Amino acid sequence: MWYKTADAKPAKAGTYLILDEPDSEGAVCPDACEYFHKGDPLIYLQPDGETAEKRLLQALFDERCVIKAPHDGFFETDGEKKYWEVRPTWWAPLPEPPEGLHYYDQEE
Repeated sequence: MWYKTADAKPAKAGTYLILDEPDSEGAVCPDACEYFHKGDPLIYLQPDGETAEKRLLQALFDERCVIKAPHDGFFETDGEKKYWEVRPTWWAPLPEPPEGLHYYDQEE
């Protein structure tokens, strides 16, 4: 089932199918995107401590090593330092994977 983004947002963070507005012929191109809640980690930055111990402490406890979602929404990242908000018109939960398989972000 597809939901209009203007009417409903996902309750859980995770991967969803998304659609933008159709073109002049009514065609749409499906894509997948991550939905985050405010404060969820978007990107983990490389710690820059001088020793392995300092880098570990930074990775675990230094808030400067994490870029967090500024608000609830769909976001994509470059995997390094940049992120951008994606504003789809519709979203839908992923279908069940084939029998015996599971998605990475789902708990078993």
